[in-house]
Amino acid sequence: MSADVIQFGKKETVLEGKAKCTSCQHEWDAQAPVGVDWLECPECHLMKGRFVHPAVPKAGEEIWVCACRCDVFRITRTAAFCIQCGSRQKF
Repeated sequence: MSADVIQFGKKETVLEGKAKCTSCQHEWDAQAPVGVDWLECPECHLMKGRFVHPAVPKAGEEIWVCACRCDVFRITRTAAFCIQCGSRQKF
């Protein structure tokens, strides 16, 4: 008796969201693995698509917010700084 072995790989993190082609201006809902910069446009088939909005966590996931209510940070090797008020974040 032989059995097929099914390999289960590590789940790949995927970004989802609105995308727009910088060539033909076509807009669509896209998915791509984290780290992919350019998307293939389903209309003109050029690798000129980009996500319209920045990457954000899925709904329900905790988001770090500064005391000034900004949730965007510049991160260095030593700290994270709020881009709105410049305060150094305490973890």
